[in-house]
Amino acid sequence: MASDISTTTEPSLDEWRRLYQAAQDFRNLAPWNWMSEAHLFSIATSDMPEIGYCSIQGALGEHLALAVYRGPRGLAGLNAVRRMKGPDLLDMLLVNDMLMASFEDHEYLEQSDRNLIKKLGLSFRGAKEWPLIRSYQPRYAPWYLTAHEARFLTDALQQAIVIAQECHRDPAFLLTPKRRQILLRTKDENNKWHDMEVTL
Repeated sequence: MASDISTTTEPSLDEWRRLYQAAQDFRNLAPWNWMSEAHLFSIATSDMPEIGYCSIQGALGEHLALAVYRGPRGLAGLNAVRRMKGPDLLDMLLVNDMLMASFEDHEYLEQSDRNLIKKLGLSFRGAKEWPLIRSYQPRYAPWYLTAHEARFLTDALQQAIVIAQECHRDPAFLLTPKRRQILLRTKDENNKWHDMEVTL
């Protein structure tokens, strides 16, 4: 994995466009109708030095999102939230290192989000339809994505679609033979994906 990733480069317009298209495709699929946050899987690409642990949220119909927890710290944050009794969204955001594409009402977006959506020529209507894309780090305010984060989240959304479709066909798709193991999908230098298992 790359170790010299810039933390400041902003996504290009094409990178934003691919990310928003992936988010739209994910929202249209609505995989939370047959998957829950317990269905963890992971991805690894050269855009991030650590594994991203992916969780599809929205089974209860309240918060529709794909959350990608980054590396050991992100996974520890996810486990901390799971141990909380009735954690709310604020609890989750305060302790987690993650990228998230969530789907919100129009009023929850910042003006910069609306400007970008307009610049991309996109339009959304209705409740929980507007993509809100953010990077979260423990004890910091949510912030906009770097180029590397945007590419990584695009990959995560696209692979979440593939995996969710497999789970719809085969509910046992994400089951592994050993406890505390989950699917890890890795992308090689030729942009081909390969499956293996990783221990949590």
